[in-house]
Amino acid sequence: MQPGFGGLLGDLHSGLYKPDPHLVPEAEVPAEVGWQRAAVQRCWETKEWAQTREASVLDEVLSALGTLAAGEAALSELEKQADAPPPAVPGAAGGSTQTGEAPGVGQPAPGQRPGDQKTPKQVRSLSRAIRDAAKQEVTSTQQAMAAWGIAAGDLQRLPLGQRIELARRLIREPKLCDMAEVVGAMRALGAGLHLRRVTAKPAEVVGVTPGRDVTRLLPSELALLAHPVLRYEGVRRLVSGEALMWEKAARERRGRGPMIVLCDTSGSTEGRQEVLIKGIALGLLEIARRQKRGFAGVVFSSAGELQSFEFPAGKVEPEALLGFATTFYGGGTDWESPLREALRLQALSPFRQGDVVLITDGLCALPAAFTAELMAEKAKRDLRVLGVLSQAGAHSGAALGFCDQVIVTGDLNAAATEILGGVVEDR
Repeated sequence: MQPGFGGLLGDLHSGLYKPDPHLVPEAEVPAEVGWQRAAVQRCWETKEWAQTREASVLDEVLSALGTLAAGEAALSELEKQADAPPPAVPGAAGGSTQTGEAPGVGQPAPGQRPGDQKTPKQVRSLSRAIRDAAKQEVTSTQQAMAAWGIAAGDLQRLPLGQRIELARRLIREPKLCDMAEVVGAMRALGAGLHLRRVTAKPAEVVGVTPGRDVTRLLPSELALLAHPVLRYEGVRRLVSGEALMWEKAARERRGRGPMIVLCDTSGSTEGRQEVLIKGIALGLLEIARRQKRGFAGVVFSSAGELQSFEFPAGKVEPEALLGFATTFYGGGTDWESPLREALRLQALSPFRQGDVVLITDGLCALPAAFTAELMAEKAKRDLRVLGVLSQAGAHSGAALGFCDQVIVTGDLNAAATEILGGVVEDR
């Protein structure tokens, strides 16, 4: 550990967190750590540091992560410098005395060990390593949190240490890094679909009524407005609300109930297939979050391999979100267990009258007794089940006959719009 290294970390954290940080005057800095002050000052003066501060100021998590990354980079750079040949001491035989440098930078101070001093070049290298590491860490974390839909406010209930560890997972855990791009794309797709009306059919014309809506005027009223002589009468009728227009039935915004999404994590889905299945599920969660709909994600594989993650009213808890995203079994394929779990969840208040989405890449045989039970429950509860079967060509969708709609695809990514849209469309 370098002398006073804790002070260096403190300065770096102040530079990332405080709105208006100030360095201690040079005269008040001990000679042996003068190079640290010089490195911090040089770092603070760069545009890269200013860009990093735009995200990190008053953000406990980002400023802490940036400080940790900068500290690690500083230690690495200092170790590299320690292994290099010692720099020539200015003022020694054959050398020239430098002036104008801070204590400990380019010149020794009384009582200072030769190894404690740093040349201007070493200070520049240290400053560059610090600023680049901080910027990379803060930017990567910010992008990852955006991709996963995790806002700073979502973490506030956790102690700071847990918040930092959860944020670090997003950019250090290989599986989460691999999933981030797909998750971000599917969430963006879900965000675009969440306002979509449940039916694409035009509103039904049910009669004629007086009013002022130009977009629904009868052809006869439009003719008045276009007539060079009768235009004034047409305008008068429109302004007074006497103009006749079509009366249309209001369209309902349906399909706003909870969602229960069953995600196959059998061995054959490992890799890209699991990423797409989870990505689509999280796109549906984004729709639920924006529309304040209950959402439950069920991860399944062989019989008995099952875990549920509940998000009532679409409220996203980061720990549950990442748990849902990373849970994987890698066994066989059993549909009965997750479908029974869906029936259990659908009977609970947050998920009552919810639709079920089953995303799978394999086939299994449902017992006849359970199939009959499922069909009876569907009729009794007005339950809709959407089945998504990937790996088209290897299987047909016949085994998903208990579903109200089946999407068979060889490319989940290409079918994502159809799948996500199928949940918000009219029944």
